[in-house]
Amino acid sequence: MYFLIIAISTFGRRIENIILPEEIQNVGYMLVHQTNNESFNSEELLRRSDVIYVGDESIGISKSRNIALLRSRDHAKYVHIMDDDVKIDTYAILNLAKSMEKDGIDIGTGIHAFHNGELSVEKTNFQFSHTLISMAKVSSIDLCLNLKSVYAYNIEFDETFGLGTSSPSGEEYVFLADALRSGLKIDHYPIVIGTHPDLTSGMDFYSTKNKIIAKRRMLNRVFGKLSFIFIIAFWIKKIGRAKEEGCALNFTKGILIGK
Repeated sequence: MYFLIIAISTFGRRIENIILPEEIQNVGYMLVHQTNNESFNSEELLRRSDVIYVGDESIGISKSRNIALLRSRDHAKYVHIMDDDVKIDTYAILNLAKSMEKDGIDIGTGIHAFHNGELSVEKTNFQFSHTLISMAKVSSIDLCLNLKSVYAYNIEFDETFGLGTSSPSGEEYVFLADALRSGLKIDHYPIVIGTHPDLTSGMDFYSTKNKIIAKRRMLNRVFGKLSFIFIIAFWIKKIGRAKEEGCALNFTKGILIGK
């Protein structure tokens, strides 16, 4: 039984590129590997005593996350959601989980750095409770979850969102919104949990029709009848970036009309 499991979603031969930090007492790594029936060579990685391997033939990042939650339940108290291209700071994540335990927090969110030195969100020096607005800046790799709390309220990732679906983003925001509305305590901690390549799926909201409409679907899913207010607000906030990328017309049609 671990205090913390870091659950890494990976696909195909990408597992061969995973580099794990040194072993730490009471911390395990779960590799949820969507194999697509490909052969791979990660014998040295899988021989580690702190690695739990879970092979699966499904497709979709949200399905992978849900498998991680289900399989971690009997192995750990906390699980941190992670991708296979992140340089992980295990000590920082362990600090996040221990802070959550001390504070009685159900879901904690950290922040991550990019290779260019920037941070995913502006770093504060204080902890705060999330709102539906502040959670919009959270990435899935920033999430640390108390498994008992998540399962008590049947919170899981919506498998119609995320990479591998027709709505390839927004799964973490929908997850957090469901958790917040169920009464879970969700706090931000100014802890940098690792380093990610510079471009994330959440940052690219404009390059394809599916990515644009995914944001509209996400806002509809979270805000229901009031979603038009937030859809318009999102358009106002992002239209400048869409213009810079030459996607203003497609972005406007997709986000405002859904076409």
